Amino acid sequence: MIEILAELNINESIPDELYMAVAEVFAFVYQADKEFENNNS
Repeated sequence: MIEILAELNINESIPDELYMAVAEVFAFVYQADKEFENNNS
């Protein structure tokens, strides 16, 4: 996944076959950030 995404130019669309994987990574990072924020406030 990283190799394919690294080849993309800025503002270029994410390939359809990677869209769900990228969305899941973003969701994981978002959730981890929220949990970190809640545990450190």
